[in-house]
Amino acid sequence: MLDLRLETVYALDPEEVSQELTSRLAAGEIFRFSFNFRDDYRPETGFLIANETGAFALIGVPVTHTWCSLQVLVDLPAADEDSDDDDLDFEF
Repeated sequence: MLDLRLETVYALDPEEVSQELTSRLAAGEIFRFSFNFRDDYRPETGFLIANETGAFALIGVPVTHTWCSLQVLVDLPAADEDSDDDDLDFEF
């Protein structure tokens, strides 16, 4: 669910819910489903969740992450502890 670009949140007011689904939602389970508001080529992903306020459908599009990594590590020169000169001059 954390890889979802959230687009819509629906507060659900169900007419009838099975006792099993109610208890599983109350236990913190999250259900994933395919969602398509309009009959088009792009189905979205939905997650059914619940809390003490009610049941909600979170609708969005999954995103993929491209992680970057260092190709080459840089060797920094050792700091000269004897020198107080830091090459910054704040005098006018």
